Amino acid sequence: MFLEHGVVAAVLVGASDAPFEGEWDEGHPEELVARLRERFGAITRVALAAGLGMLHVKPVQLPDVSIAERRRILSLEPDRFFPVPENGRYVVGLSSESSLAFLTAAAPLERIASAFASWAPVDRIDAAPVAAARACGATAQIGIPDGRIGAATLEVVNGRVSSVRRSTRGAIECTALEIARGAAMGLDLSLDDALMPEPIMRAVLRRRTGRVVTAGVTALFALVFALWAVDRSRERLLQRVNAAIAADSSRAAPALALVDSLGASARERAAVAEVTGARVNVVAVLATLSSLLPPGVVLQKVETQGRDWRIEGTARAGANIVALLDRSGTFEDVRTLGASSRYIDAGRPVETFAVAFRAR
Repeated sequence: MFLEHGVVAAVLVGASDAPFEGEWDEGHPEELVARLRERFGAITRVALAAGLGMLHVKPVQLPDVSIAERRRILSLEPDRFFPVPENGRYVVGLSSESSLAFLTAAAPLERIASAFASWAPVDRIDAAPVAAARACGATAQIGIPDGRIGAATLEVVNGRVSSVRRSTRGAIECTALEIARGAAMGLDLSLDDALMPEPIMRAVLRRRTGRVVTAGVTALFALVFALWAVDRSRERLLQRVNAAIAADSSRAAPALALVDSLGASARERAAVAEVTGARVNVVAVLATLSSLLPPGVVLQKVETQGRDWRIEGTARAGANIVALLDRSGTFEDVRTLGASSRYIDAGRPVETFAVAFRAR
């Protein structure tokens, strides 16, 4: 879905329905949603692309930190980087691997997302240049619609927007419908370069985690059913063998002894599997922690009792550890065990943390 001042374009991915192009009233997005629902019927997910007319665009120089941290810096003081009022609420998006940042007012975007959420979950919101780069070229100069002055030219390098140049006479190579398709292409990609209010982003991450869990449970049930079917087949075979042995038991003593041995071995394997299955894979948990914790984290203490774990240490931003582990989906009941303290270590500020969680 591509939304610009007064202009909308929508495509239904994977369907034969003709795309939709028309006008809309930005003050009443629910009217647009009603028209689209009547046109396309029920859908499962929505991806939106906010047009340049709704955005402030600017290259910004920020510390070499993660995209999430850069987004947080811009969100705290947007008026330092963009020509906007000091006390407003805004949503920030970033172009991965470039210094380009996008800003839009939070309230209109939240109102639009809320209207579309009555139709289907909003799983992604992009700045239009990001969606256009995804749809219209890996490395190129492409023109897209601009609701403020007519057109804009994007510099795209390796599928990422590196610059935006507005122009009143620019040609439009990437149309509104192609931008709408570009937004849909990002539905399952990382949310690093998305233009999404935090509540909506958290909801999307929860849904993604739920889909992964559901897929895992489905696979587990399929495996259990397959093992059950194999076990039933083996049981029927064993019954036939027992019947044949009973018919000629006087000459089947060696075979009977073999069956008894097989039964004892099966029981031993079941007992071993039961014991080992109840244990937590400590190495796997440590490996997951190593991949999740950002550079600069120092673990000073790790304790585990069954599935319950406790870690203590220092980090540049100790308060973020709980959020990192909770978002991973690997751990549950993630919580902090005390207040964090800050001090200077080797000339750099660090924070302490003490976090408890439960391995799944």
